[in-house]
Amino acid sequence: MASAFWVAGRPGDRWEDGLNWASGEAPTAGDVVLIPATAPRVVTSFFPVDVNGVLLESELAISGGAFETGFINVLDGGGLSVTNAQLIGAIVTSSPTVNLGRGVTLEDVTLNADVSVGLQQSFLFSNLNVQGDFFNLNGTMRFNTEIATTRVQVVGEKTIGGS
Repeated sequence: MASAFWVAGRPGDRWEDGLNWASGEAPTAGDVVLIPATAPRVVTSFFPVDVNGVLLESELAISGGAFETGFINVLDGGGLSVTNAQLIGAIVTSSPTVNLGRGVTLEDVTLNADVSVGLQQSFLFSNLNVQGDFFNLNGTMRFNTEIATTRVQVVGEKTIGGS
């Protein structure tokens, strides 16, 4: 059950702006966040986020900084994209494809989703770094290399699993 609710009370889509939250403050480590279907795209940007979980009925773009959470459930109509950011400790469940752009680090993450890695823009390369003790993928990972080169780097010894 959600304990923090996005209300988009201010122009803009920034996670860290307290006026966008029903409580008047950005959520904290104990909160389960709901981004409702009526919300525009929500963006985190270079502001470290640490929440218990996220329920997405709309789109969340994690762009810069570290995003630490126990889970992200992408519900009907929702979407998740990560670019130039670190996703930590999350179990991500999504029926739409999760999009990972350039400069993404996954640390102790399980993806119960299909994943698209890479760019459809005119950057020269895209990096995906896997850190922590494990990485689980229960879905298909596709690499978009039509325009850019995608490099996957696994740091240290890992248990990589999935179906």
